Amino acid sequence: MMRARVVVVGLSCGFFLAFGSALHAQGVKAPSLAKKHAAEALVQSAKSKQLLDQSYELGRDFAPEQRVAHLIALCDAVTGETGYGTDAERWSEELYRIASELPESDFRRSDGQSTATATMSRVRLSRAVQMLDGIAPPVAGATDSRASAAGAVFSAMIRKNGSAIIPAIRQRARKMGDSGTYPYGPMTLVVTKLRDKPELAQQVFTDALAYYRQGRDIPISEMQFVSLLQFASGSGLISQPILLDAARELIAHVLRLNESDTPSDSTSQEFDYFKFIAMRAQRTVEKIDPALAKSLKERLAYSPRTMHADTETGDLRLRRDAASDTSSNSTVSDAMNALMSLSEDEKQNSPEARDVISKAFSQGMRNMASAMEKANANESAIKRAAGGLPSFVRAAARLSPDYLLEELAILQDTEVRAFLLIDAAEGIREQRSEVELVYPPPRDSRK
Repeated sequence: MMRARVVVVGLSCGFFLAFGSALHAQGVKAPSLAKKHAAEALVQSAKSKQLLDQSYELGRDFAPEQRVAHLIALCDAVTGETGYGTDAERWSEELYRIASELPESDFRRSDGQSTATATMSRVRLSRAVQMLDGIAPPVAGATDSRASAAGAVFSAMIRKNGSAIIPAIRQRARKMGDSGTYPYGPMTLVVTKLRDKPELAQQVFTDALAYYRQGRDIPISEMQFVSLLQFASGSGLISQPILLDAARELIAHVLRLNESDTPSDSTSQEFDYFKFIAMRAQRTVEKIDPALAKSLKERLAYSPRTMHADTETGDLRLRRDAASDTSSNSTVSDAMNALMSLSEDEKQNSPEARDVISKAFSQGMRNMASAMEKANANESAIKRAAGGLPSFVRAAARLSPDYLLEELAILQDTEVRAFLLIDAAEGIREQRSEVELVYPPPRDSRK
């Protein structure tokens, strides 16, 4: 379960780029400035790592369920980042071990195993392959969490071995399809690497189509197959008869989903999934056979499940964002705007900045307490959301890091503090990335 990161960089990126151009126009010596900012980037990198280490230590005594959620966030924070190889390997091993001890019915088990495997794939591929093989197939009706882990592992295998490894990947994908769900998303990446091997590309696509024909109508799998077909239709690698066969099968799935009753345990989010799938299916089929697409559109025209879909973007993301937002969270957003409106000096050395940060934390904790009172609350998820504080913390880590760290140090809820330290580390790392847009560090300083 990879976590979405909120990155507030637009204005400051523009400033850094404009500032660098101005210095160049004035004849300021770029090499000396580059060395200075490379040194600053190293300091920021060290601060970021220190905060992640603090977060890790805070979570040592968490209950297994809490520790899994915490380690997932830590692994997400270091996956793909340079300079964290040892931590990434150690944390992913711990996450995989603890998650594997949770009951099979606990979603955190598969989420933890999948995240651990993806993180390990960037530092020790052989171990990541073992982890992937150790993830159990899904229980009946559940999403196959192996797919996201397979995506990371397959990508790493191709980076290391090139397209020569694809036949072995193909066998792994078929094994996953036999025991659970075929990894349509990861195999889309595989097909993109076979532009010079159309025969093998067609074999891989034919595999995917065979499993899709016999598979369950799971929304995420439907969306991934649409993406695979969309690429295949424009790649020139797949024959027209096979594409037509796939388009007809996709239409059959969409119509079957349309005619089925909405599951009793489904949410409005799942309802939006269908509309999004239907919209993308129409567009994809139209590229293969406009007449088929027209027929599908006509059959769905008066369906209550598609009548109100946003035909431009779908409303999946908009509804999800609305569901996760609350009016009280806007107060935290207001605090972010207030902090950004201060001068550079005020952000670093003023009671106003300290007061803004303090009030934002107070409001965020009130928001969290209110969310906790709701029925069926997922405590770890609510603490991770922290009443809207994560995005504020990322921004404050860039704008007023000293005042932010003072506030984090006195935060009483250890679990929330552990999560917010991760956000602070990422905020500092974002600032480093902005500087490096203008002053790329020497290769040996990218730690």
